[in-house]
Amino acid sequence: MKDPTWRALQRSCRRCHDACPSLIYSGSEGDARPLLHEGGNLKTDVLFVLAAANHDDTFNPDKGHVTICEGTDPTGTFLNALVRDVLQRSPEEVLFMNSVLCLPAKKASGYPIPAALRDQCLPHLKATIDAIDPPVVAPMGGVALKALSRIAKHDIKNITEEAGVPVSWYGRTLFPLVSASALGQANYSAEKQRADWRALSHLLEDL
Repeated sequence: MKDPTWRALQRSCRRCHDACPSLIYSGSEGDARPLLHEGGNLKTDVLFVLAAANHDDTFNPDKGHVTICEGTDPTGTFLNALVRDVLQRSPEEVLFMNSVLCLPAKKASGYPIPAALRDQCLPHLKATIDAIDPPVVAPMGGVALKALSRIAKHDIKNITEEAGVPVSWYGRTLFPLVSASALGQANYSAEKQRADWRALSHLLEDL
């Protein structure tokens, strides 16, 4: 199936390569490139917004796209379980998008996301929301939450304190969730996260 125009522009984007190449990853494996959720549902009722691409999705020859592959890493395993076991859906029934489409440059042992990189990707995030018009947008973690605030302001200050509580935002519902990463689980238990996802499931059932 051919990409709609807005998605084709995301896939071919070189904005950061031209404007701020030092902020995106470049190494022996090659340069970072935009990653999209292949097979995701472009008519979904919920768009999940994560932080940024990860190294494995970027350079694993069996991937090259946004995944929540079970068994890939602790984040993917837990997130896959939340989608399947709590929402009772497959990943193909929803849509995942990163607030930053390319893998950020490596610093020390991580891949921090500078605000400038997030701003470069902001038009793509807004275009996705406007195009698919999901009734619910679910940011997962503080980075995604900050990105969405650049599209339309919201009053959520602390995602760990306000997770699982829907608010009105940009003509739809914003449903904040804590990141499913190991760090996210360390700060906000898996049990609490499952409870928030159950609340999300009830919200989607009532649409």
